[in-house]
Amino acid sequence: MQHLHARGILHGDLYAHNILWNAQGGGLLGDFGAAWMTGALDAAQAKAMQGLEMRAFGCLLEELIERSSDVPVQAMSALRDRCMQPDVAARPSFDDVLSLLQQEERVR
Repeated sequence: MQHLHARGILHGDLYAHNILWNAQGGGLLGDFGAAWMTGALDAAQAKAMQGLEMRAFGCLLEELIERSSDVPVQAMSALRDRCMQPDVAARPSFDDVLSLLQQEERVR
């Protein structure tokens, strides 16, 4: 998502059912039918729309926490809560999330 947002693209349907998982590791994001470019929006509008997509990422984190025994529950629950907080403007960006996940990986 960080890669897409950096290029002005919103996926529009970021949920687990749109991620194709490979048992050997990795995944692919699919179903770009609701995707769109943010180029016609001003910076504040684009950030607000990215914040909506961040909430969807929080929902995805919630599903991962519930279904995986290999997830650092405390750290991911805190991130989920930040992603889903009611104040859209206070939600992290995907740059922030990427940085937090990389830090968590180094700790593990």
